[in-house]
Amino acid sequence: MRDTDSADHPEAIGEAKAKARSKEVNGYCAPLFLSHYYLADGHSSCTISATATFVRFRGQCYAVTCGHVKAAASARPEWTAKLRAGPAFLNLSNWSSTGLTPTLREIGDGKQVDISLCALPEHWLDFMARDKPKKPIDLDHYREPRWDRMTYGLAIGFPDREKSDDGHHVRSPMVEVVAEFASAMGPDALTFTMQSQLNEPTPYKLSGMSGGPIFALDDKGAPLPIGIIFEGYPSGLENDASPGQQILNERDVLIRGHLICPEIFARWLQDAGL
Repeated sequence: MRDTDSADHPEAIGEAKAKARSKEVNGYCAPLFLSHYYLADGHSSCTISATATFVRFRGQCYAVTCGHVKAAASARPEWTAKLRAGPAFLNLSNWSSTGLTPTLREIGDGKQVDISLCALPEHWLDFMARDKPKKPIDLDHYREPRWDRMTYGLAIGFPDREKSDDGHHVRSPMVEVVAEFASAMGPDALTFTMQSQLNEPTPYKLSGMSGGPIFALDDKGAPLPIGIIFEGYPSGLENDASPGQQILNERDVLIRGHLICPEIFARWLQDAGL
């Protein structure tokens, strides 16, 4: 488990390859900030944040995050989810005479499928790429993983509580979690779990990684996108000791995700009315 300034992998792929992989997977996602539409409360390391993953499907680019992230943004008047492109912010909402309308759409009731998504103008990725290269996961050229060979997964995102600022810039480090698949994997596994036990407790709190991409790792450590994070442990939140997590201890890490593939994504769009 690491941030982008270090190198670590259960199969020891080497520092150079680890850094190259970090750069590659970073391009698929970005921090997603939740704040006032006009930044009335400012922007700092205290600004609530999550993660957005970029996906291309049938030629259209989308931003994907979790339903509970969209709900958190909608819980306060005039708040919205937003991406950052250098000094500018790209609001995932529209303002009109009737008020604020989020462009993010939730899937279902938010319980079985904890996903929200919206269409994203492709040139927004160009704006964001001025800082770091960005590209969507391309479901139009989907490559199905070898399910029988999947042992380790890589989950990435931008934890809310790991941000820092110097009064001028907010730093949102990307954290990578490599763990074993702890549930049956296959095209019918709509949700899945990754879990491993570390030698020492992790210093990272994973709240805010929701919405980040999950990759299967082949025997050479190469990433293949397969899912979207909707839960992580330890989160750093008070409900870490929920009934489903009482068997975990301080050295455990756990990631739960929704499987992503063209067929599933098509259903998400239909359920969201997009």
